[in-house]
Amino acid sequence: SDQIKWWVKRPVFDKIIFDKKTSFAEIFESSIYQVSGICWDKYKTPKLGQLIQIKYSPTSEAETLIGCVTETLTESIDPMKTPIAYQMTEEELQAEQPQIFEFLVSKFKAKIIGLCKEREILFSVPERPPNIHSFINYLDQDFATNIVSDPEFFHTLLSGDTLSNLNNDELLLSIFRQISQSKPVSQNLIESFYNLYRTLLKNDAYKVRY
Repeated sequence: SDQIKWWVKRPVFDKIIFDKKTSFAEIFESSIYQVSGICWDKYKTPKLGQLIQIKYSPTSEAETLIGCVTETLTESIDPMKTPIAYQMTEEELQAEQPQIFEFLVSKFKAKIIGLCKEREILFSVPERPPNIHSFINYLDQDFATNIVSDPEFFHTLLSGDTLSNLNNDELLLSIFRQISQSKPVSQNLIESFYNLYRTLLKNDAYKVRY
């Protein structure tokens, strides 16, 4: 459906807090379609397909944004200090050259799929991008599972060209793996997703397999 819809099956939570204890990253690039974040701990990156919650402008009607992680990477923060092969284990490098790890940073990209206010979510892009340095939280697993169970989620996620360089099959499989850890994926959800995916693929529908 192309109609904008409010969906109200969100569990009741206390007020969402974004601080150094609850958040894990912050934004360094931002648009109305996607954000790029830097992880505070380079060894703790979000999973492909994981849903995140982004602090949004206090002047906006929406309180937070929901995003889906589409890419993660670790690289050097200094273009003049590109990692090279040392033929040593990580433990040996930590002992003999620990300074090289100080130049590494973990980043990720996430497509914005909705706006949240109180107990509702609107599957749409925001009117303006979130602020640079806004904090990012992981989304509660039960809430994430409920969101994925709504067909509007996949329609929003797969629409547009922001995923053109990504293998959508791998992204979707990762999403299903994560929600299945919370509760079994229903046959109805699988069939609804299958039919929607075929529609969105159009001429590439031959790729779809049960």
